[in-house]
Amino acid sequence: MSPTSAHSDTSAKPIGYFRLATVRHYLVIDPDARSVTHYARRADGNLGSTTHTTGRLVLDPPGLTLDVAALLG
Repeated sequence: MSPTSAHSDTSAKPIGYFRLATVRHYLVIDPDARSVTHYARRADGNLGSTTHTTGRLVLDPPGLTLDVAALLG
Protein backbone atom coordinates (compact mmCIF):
# COMPACT_ATOMS: atom_id res chain seq x y z
CA MET A 1 0.00 0.00 0.00
CA SER A 2 1.35 3.37 -0.96
CA PRO A 3 1.28 6.17 1.63
CA THR A 4 -0.28 8.45 -0.97
CA SER A 5 -3.16 6.04 -1.64
CA ALA A 6 -3.72 4.65 1.88
CA HIS A 7 -6.87 6.65 2.59
CA SER A 8 -8.42 5.81 -0.77
CA ASP A 9 -7.41 2.13 -0.49
CA THR A 10 -9.23 1.77 2.82
CA SER A 11 -12.30 3.95 2.27
CA ALA A 12 -13.35 4.97 -1.24
CA LYS A 13 -12.08 1.91 -3.10
CA PRO A 14 -13.85 -0.74 -0.99
CA ILE A 15 -17.11 1.20 -1.17
CA GLY A 16 -16.80 1.52 -4.94
CA TYR A 17 -15.85 -2.10 -5.53
CA PHE A 18 -18.63 -3.45 -3.33
CA ARG A 19 -21.21 -1.56 -5.37
CA LEU A 20 -20.75 -4.45 -7.79
CA ALA A 21 -22.86 -7.32 -6.48
CA THR A 22 -20.35 -9.91 -7.67
CA VAL A 23 -17.44 -8.54 -5.60
CA ARG A 24 -17.13 -10.59 -2.41
CA HIS A 25 -13.59 -9.78 -1.19
CA TYR A 26 -11.12 -6.89 -1.26
CA LEU A 27 -7.67 -7.16 0.32
CA VAL A 28 -5.37 -4.34 1.40
CA ILE A 29 -1.81 -5.49 2.02
CA ASP A 30 0.23 -3.11 4.17
CA PRO A 31 3.87 -4.22 4.17
CA ASP A 32 4.90 -1.47 6.62
CA ALA A 33 2.32 -2.54 9.23
CA ARG A 34 2.86 -6.22 8.28
CA SER A 35 -0.90 -6.70 7.98
CA VAL A 36 -3.60 -7.73 5.53
CA THR A 37 -7.04 -6.17 5.87
CA HIS A 38 -9.81 -8.31 4.42
CA TYR A 39 -13.01 -6.53 3.42
CA ALA A 40 -15.81 -9.01 2.75
CA ARG A 41 -19.47 -9.07 1.84
CA ARG A 42 -21.19 -11.14 4.52
CA ALA A 43 -24.02 -13.60 3.92
CA ASP A 44 -26.55 -10.96 5.02
CA GLY A 45 -25.17 -8.55 2.40
CA ASN A 46 -23.49 -6.22 4.90
CA LEU A 47 -19.80 -5.44 4.65
CA GLY A 48 -17.23 -6.26 7.29
CA SER A 49 -13.48 -6.11 7.68
CA THR A 50 -10.85 -7.98 9.64
CA THR A 51 -7.14 -7.32 9.89
CA HIS A 52 -4.70 -10.24 9.92
CA THR A 53 -1.03 -10.30 10.84
CA THR A 54 -0.56 -14.09 10.93
CA GLY A 55 -2.36 -17.27 10.02
CA ARG A 56 -4.52 -18.04 7.05
CA LEU A 57 -7.11 -16.00 5.25
CA VAL A 58 -10.09 -17.86 3.79
CA LEU A 59 -11.88 -16.36 0.80
CA ASP A 60 -15.14 -18.23 0.39
CA PRO A 61 -16.41 -18.14 -2.23
CA PRO A 62 -14.39 -19.04 -4.28
CA GLY A 63 -12.78 -21.37 -1.73
CA LEU A 64 -9.24 -19.99 -1.57
CA THR A 65 -7.01 -20.14 1.49
CA LEU A 66 -4.11 -17.69 1.57
CA ASP A 67 -1.15 -17.67 3.94
CA VAL A 68 -0.81 -14.19 5.44
CA ALA A 69 2.99 -14.49 5.79
CA ALA A 70 3.27 -15.34 2.09
CA LEU A 71 1.19 -12.30 1.16
CA LEU A 72 3.44 -10.08 3.25
CA GLY A 73 6.59 -11.53 1.70
